[in-house]
Amino acid sequence: MRNATVACFDPTIDQNRFAQIGGTGDSRLKFFQIGLGPVDGEINFYKPTNPTLGSMVSTPGLSGFYKQPSITAPVRRVASILRDLGDKHIDFLKVDCEGCEFSVFTEEGIGDLLKNRLASPLQVRS
Repeated sequence: MRNATVACFDPTIDQNRFAQIGGTGDSRLKFFQIGLGPVDGEINFYKPTNPTLGSMVSTPGLSGFYKQPSITAPVRRVASILRDLGDKHIDFLKVDCEGCEFSVFTEEGIGDLLKNRLASPLQVRS
């Protein structure tokens, strides 16, 4: 996969922040300010009450996170993103979408998109 194009999706940061954390310098690295999600639309994200924890989550009511949404951000299903980008398949998929991992991997048709491909283990938060 030496010549692979890597697409990064994060609705909680912008292109400038992506560049600050090292996301520039290679034309094969693409950034999109949308998230992977269970729907084509918008979902709420919740900030941690301890700012050193970093990431927001999309699951309401988790211990250690504010009860009211911090932002509402755009998300798209994997199949929709592939269609929009004109891609036919995924060679490798790493998902850390702050609480929506299960819905991404259970999306209708995802098995066909990932057939004989690599996918990262799910991250599970309790």
